[in-house]
Amino acid sequence: MSKSELNNTDRNILNEFPLTYQHACMTFTMNDRLRFFRFPLTIINIIRKVINTTWLNGLQNEKQDADFYEFKFHGNPWSSRESGNMSSRIMILHILSVLHSHGWSLVTSNDFSRLTEDRNSLIFQLGIRPLATSFFAITRYDLDKLRLICISSDIIQAVKRIFGENNIQREEWLDDGRTCCQLKMYEIFFLFFNL
Repeated sequence: MSKSELNNTDRNILNEFPLTYQHACMTFTMNDRLRFFRFPLTIINIIRKVINTTWLNGLQNEKQDADFYEFKFHGNPWSSRESGNMSSRIMILHILSVLHSHGWSLVTSNDFSRLTEDRNSLIFQLGIRPLATSFFAITRYDLDKLRLICISSDIIQAVKRIFGENNIQREEWLDDGRTCCQLKMYEIFFLFFNL
């Protein structure tokens, strides 16, 4: 391939990307903070409303830096020992949902810093407004339980079919709002399936 053909190919590749190709990042910092990098202020304001309606302990502080906007929570939502652990997952599901509804799609996650006080980072890309989507979480709890958070009954049934009804010892709802269904598995199940 000649140099001029290579240059034309490069131009064609660059032209395939949208002009407003924009990325942003949300990081879980320490045990009590969320940082938002490169999100517009309108999105930060929407996220604040989500936090205020879903995190009952409330916000302790907010800080705007040159590079990021930070929310500091009362309590330790990212601590695995925190009693509000399920509440923090529900809050994050609502944040992901509102970001998605405003055109921010989750692209990937990574642990960039590898510092003990920093957690995961989620990378988003701004694109066209997507169709309505629902978000849910499936987490492992203790040695023998799965928690299905903010999940519809048809997906709960699908999960039960996937794992096999005979591998489930008990099913129970952990709250009155029916936002968290817990499946207690027979202990032998997790010996064979490392989740």
